[in-house]
Amino acid sequence: MSKEWEIEDTYLVLKHNLYKKPKGIQYSVITFCPRGTVVVALTKKEELIFIEQFRPAVNKKIINLPGGRIDKRESAEEAAKRELKEEAGFIGDDFKNIGNAFSNPTRVTDKCTIFLVRDVKKLKKKKINNDLAERKKKIKFLKIGSVLKLIKQGKIKCMTTIAAILLAKEKGLIK
Repeated sequence: MSKEWEIEDTYLVLKHNLYKKPKGIQYSVITFCPRGTVVVALTKKEELIFIEQFRPAVNKKIINLPGGRIDKRESAEEAAKRELKEEAGFIGDDFKNIGNAFSNPTRVTDKCTIFLVRDVKKLKKKKINNDLAERKKKIKFLKIGSVLKLIKQGKIKCMTTIAAILLAKEKGLIK
C-alpha cells in the first residue's frame, strides 16, 4: 500500500491509498473519521429517546439516537453523556458500554461505541442553540415495538442507530 494524498480538517481525515492486487492496482479512497458514540437512552416509562432532524449529507430528515464525535481529550463515556445532554436535553447516571460498531469498514474507519442508560431525566432548561438544524430538531419518545417497526419499514436509516438498537435488544437490555 502507498499513500497518494491526505486532507485533514477538524472532523475527518481523508486519505487516498493505492492497494496492489495480484492482477493490478486497485484505487481506494478511505475516510478516516474520528471515534464516535451513540446512546440508547430509556426513560422511566421504557421509552427510547430519538432525535429527528435534517441531515445535510443526505438532504433529508433522519431519525436517530443521540450521539456524535468523541473529542480528542474525552473518553467515549464522557462524549456519550455530553451528546445526550446537548442533543436531547437529558442526563443519566449509569452509562453501560454495550459494544462497538463500524458504519462501513470497507471505506470508513469510524468506530462507534454504543452505550445504554436507563431512567434518564430531562434537564430543567435546555440551552437554545440558534443553529437552524438545532432549532428544527424534534425529540421523539418511542417504545421498542415502534422502533423495530420503523426499522423494518426503512424509516430509520442510520446504521449506527440500527446496530445499537438491535445489539441492545439481542442482549436483552430492552424489551
